[in-house]
Amino acid sequence: MTKTAFCGWATRGGTHSITQTLLQAGSVKGYSGSGRKLLMAMKLTAFFILMACLQVSAAGHSQTVTLHGKDMHLENVFKEVKKQTGYFFLYPTGALKKSKRVNVNASDMPVAEFLKMIFRDQPLQYAIESKTVNIAPGVPEERTLKADGIAYWAPAPVRGVVRDASGKPLAGATVMNLTTKKTVSSGADGGFVLNAETGHVLAVSFVGYSTLQIKMASAANAVVVSSGEANVNDDALAAGWQKGQAVTAGTDGFVIVLFPATLQLAEVIINKGYYTDTKKTSTGNVSKVSGDDIARQPVSNPLAALSGLVPGMFIAQSSGAPGSAFQVQIRGINSIANGNDPLYVIDGVPFSIAPELQNSANLNPAGGNPLNLINPNDIASIEVLKDADATAIYGSRGANGVVLITTKKGKAGKAKVDVNFYQGIAKVTRQVKYLNTAQYLAMRKEALKNDGVEADPAFDVDVLGGSSWDPNRYTNWQDELIGNTAKYTDAQTAVSGGSDQIQYKIGGGYHRETTVYPGENALQKASMHVSLSGGSKNQRLKFNFSASYVNENSTLPVTDPMSVMSYFAPNAPKAFNDDGTLNWANGTWLKGNPYAFLMQPYKGRTTNLLGNLMVTYNIMKGLDFKTSLGYTNINMDQRRLIPFSTIDPLRAETSGSSTFNNSDTRSWIAEPQLDYKVSIGKGKLSALAGLSFQQSHNEGTRLAARGFSSDLLLENMQAASILTVESVTDIFYKYNAGFGRLNYNYADKYIVNLTARRDGSSRFGPGKQFANFYAAGAAWVFSSENWVQQQLPFLSFGKLRASYGTSGNDQVADYSFLDRYNSTSNTYGGSQGLLPVSILNPVLAWEQNKKLEAAVELGFLNDRLNFSASWYSNRSGNQLVQSPLSVVTGFPFISQNLPAVVENRGLEFTFHSVNLRTSAFRWTSSFNITFPRNKLVSFPNFEASSYSERLIIGQPLTATKAFQYAGVDPVTGLFQFMGKDGKPTTDPVPLQDDISLLDFGPRFYGGLQNNISYGNIRLDFLLQFVKQKGMNYYYEDVEGVPGTFSANQPVYVLDRWQKAGDVARFQRYNQDYSTINSLNNAVMSDFQYGDASYIRLKNVSLSYSLPERWISKLQLETARIYFQGQNLLTITGYKGYDPENRNYLVLPPLKVFTLGLQFTF
Repeated sequence: MTKTAFCGWATRGGTHSITQTLLQAGSVKGYSGSGRKLLMAMKLTAFFILMACLQVSAAGHSQTVTLHGKDMHLENVFKEVKKQTGYFFLYPTGALKKSKRVNVNASDMPVAEFLKMIFRDQPLQYAIESKTVNIAPGVPEERTLKADGIAYWAPAPVRGVVRDASGKPLAGATVMNLTTKKTVSSGADGGFVLNAETGHVLAVSFVGYSTLQIKMASAANAVVVSSGEANVNDDALAAGWQKGQAVTAGTDGFVIVLFPATLQLAEVIINKGYYTDTKKTSTGNVSKVSGDDIARQPVSNPLAALSGLVPGMFIAQSSGAPGSAFQVQIRGINSIANGNDPLYVIDGVPFSIAPELQNSANLNPAGGNPLNLINPNDIASIEVLKDADATAIYGSRGANGVVLITTKKGKAGKAKVDVNFYQGIAKVTRQVKYLNTAQYLAMRKEALKNDGVEADPAFDVDVLGGSSWDPNRYTNWQDELIGNTAKYTDAQTAVSGGSDQIQYKIGGGYHRETTVYPGENALQKASMHVSLSGGSKNQRLKFNFSASYVNENSTLPVTDPMSVMSYFAPNAPKAFNDDGTLNWANGTWLKGNPYAFLMQPYKGRTTNLLGNLMVTYNIMKGLDFKTSLGYTNINMDQRRLIPFSTIDPLRAETSGSSTFNNSDTRSWIAEPQLDYKVSIGKGKLSALAGLSFQQSHNEGTRLAARGFSSDLLLENMQAASILTVESVTDIFYKYNAGFGRLNYNYADKYIVNLTARRDGSSRFGPGKQFANFYAAGAAWVFSSENWVQQQLPFLSFGKLRASYGTSGNDQVADYSFLDRYNSTSNTYGGSQGLLPVSILNPVLAWEQNKKLEAAVELGFLNDRLNFSASWYSNRSGNQLVQSPLSVVTGFPFISQNLPAVVENRGLEFTFHSVNLRTSAFRWTSSFNITFPRNKLVSFPNFEASSYSERLIIGQPLTATKAFQYAGVDPVTGLFQFMGKDGKPTTDPVPLQDDISLLDFGPRFYGGLQNNISYGNIRLDFLLQFVKQKGMNYYYEDVEGVPGTFSANQPVYVLDRWQKAGDVARFQRYNQDYSTINSLNNAVMSDFQYGDASYIRLKNVSLSYSLPERWISKLQLETARIYFQGQNLLTITGYKGYDPENRNYLVLPPLKVFTLGLQFTF
């Protein structure tokens, strides 16, 4: 239980107890003990902190004091007590200046009695919380009559305790004196103490709860100024916290009861990059996801936590391998060729899609994504900017949307340590059912019979046996290659605290996840994040510094086993000989020994250093000068190794080989800004002007090495006899801009927002480097109109908004406007040659994007129900593409602008509700759905372009042309397709016979999130849904003709043609590939495609917060245990591995289960 000491001072209410710190955290140097916690948190790993804190016991120190001395200074007394008992003494600098020296004569005296003795007759007040003694100067209440005739009381401590509706203390609640800007946090028992005087307003807040404000009359009397939503809450009314209510402190001070908050739009702050706004007055479309929502998901990449949460943002994981890439689209595909990725901004620093993560030199078999290099645990919030009003201030980089990531910052208060640790497992969500041995051999024999041949002992060893093939063996290669259990370990720790002048947060983390493949493949990440913020005493100068460092190490097989799995027959030879060596089965493996691929490792090390400094100086009232400085450095060292021991001896290889890739990207940005705000009557005018200077430099080298004398030397390129330079990269990118914003807000009802930007990019030639972009947004908060309030009292919020603007795109290769050459391994006259890549195009210019949006936002019943609907129309023109050239030019491509126009239209709906809310139970729901439509509107000279074969005017960019499947010919047993004459044919002609139009883009997508809490139990889960088409997994690929050697098949092929007159879905089996053309036509027809829609239980989080009595015994502030899951259940008709990535050649996203513990002390 929390220990409480009593110390009296004169107030109108008499003597009161102090149950928490007597003041805010003060300056860091003013607290003895804070440094010790900081040093401890930095030295210990999260695991050892976790174990140590669970064993905390009061028995570690004596609870009595033995001390004898005369004329002792209190500071020396405190040191001795700390040494004997472990108690910390916290006090601001100078607090002991007026203290009296003491004579001490104590033997085995209890701590409480000893402290009472030494503080007797001292001008000090103190309180004991756990093993911390908080001290402040004692100031008796003194009333003085000022000139205005009002009696004031001198600054004195205001005491209280913060609880929820059930009476549970809210540890870590923020109590701020809005007049003096002093802030404290409530302790484990919910208690707080903060100095205030007559007229001061205290604001009490806690995450997820309504904020309460009280205006002080004295240390024991106050008036409720604002009760958030309490004025419509029966429980709050019963507690007496109504606006205008006079309240009096009791024995425990003010007992402040906070209630769970509904969505108060006027209080929701959203980050728009260069400025902030509220949800109520925003003229743009911004979706916000809190760091808590991200923390409830067991992910190493924050993009995985956004799926299904953000309307208009479609996210699909490309692979289940650790560190794999994500497909991210905000409001559709704008560009025909490339450049559809959004702009990522982390603490004001643009974090571009790094070249080394995206280009062909990247050796990572799982691809890459820059946000793999961000620790999700460091994120405070993510804002997604979508429309022109929100994105235009980012100019050319905002065409595809902007993702703003804000990392966590420290808060004023005593040093606090947060620890989070979890472990978990992951499995493939489901398997495809393949033919077993009996079915496979029956297929092979039927194929031989269909072709009129007998089994050949030299080639058909799978049927006849021999070379280690056993007709009676059965191996489930899915169990062997992707059926293992991946393991997850994650440990995070952070220490934070500070004073009014400076706040800090320092955190570190470790994450490790293995794969479902055999072996020890894994991804490991170590990270550190530092945040330091503060300002001068008068708050004219403010600064915010943040830095993070991530070191990621990855080991993956060069080849994904999924890509070759069906080529291993169920009765194939054992993978290993009895002596543990690879079994090559006399060269009879169709694609090689499957374990050989797993023994050819990829080893990658990637580091990311990101730093940002924001300095703000108030020049005069309303005018601020701000400067943002940012730096990023991404370094990558990759190696792919192919040991000689993993190569089939029948191949003519004489040694193993290696590929080395090294790259380094350094980028800096500087953005000076002027921000001016002024009130004009009922209106507020805001103006922003700034400049942006950015430069990045990417260097890289890719080498191929062969001729090693031993596999042990594969990582030493100097040991290779043949070393080839495959590519060398040295790229500078420069970007400059000027931008401005003008915003006028009249009475929070009528808002106009104007933005403009002029961008310059080095990716275009002289005369084409600069372009202008602009946007205008307007909003009418009609719920603030008197007539609306009178006629529609149930409508708590209503807003109409609209925006129009332009943005651009420069996401093309650097130097695309120049002749470009790549080095080649070919030589002439002993010199290495150059290979032409792209021809000069001095008129290459910006891609242009025009955005239009209209929206309505509504809130009902004091915002317990919230609804919004947005309609958007974006048109992108002057497309940046690479067009092929005739071979006679000597260049394969030219980078150019095409006058094609791509349109994205759509509707987005969101709905949020507080379904139930009582003192003990709370249930909220959030639903969003997006209906996107993509279309190639126009394309001059389309028929003459290279895109006429894969694009269709008037159709989405994701659409494709396919033959119309017409069944199986009952006579020949071959696939049939509809001809242009309306009759079935087994030999269709591309672009002439009838075709079907198939669209693989989503028809609609969204998510349903529920948050339920009851007492100390909390349940959160997200259902994600997508309506789409995809390629069914009927065949591995066209090489795997059903009936050919070692090519196993899904069980779907059992529905095949066997004899004349049969009506079947699949054509006859064949073993000599004579039917491969017919199979290829089927793969290119609507036969192969089907519904890939799904509903998925994307995330589940179940947590239990330990009771306060347990937490007190452990000397913790908070503690909870939790279970988290991802991809736990999928409802789909898709015939394949997973409908999210719809790719049977790569590992699907995994099903993840984790169990963890989080606590604060």
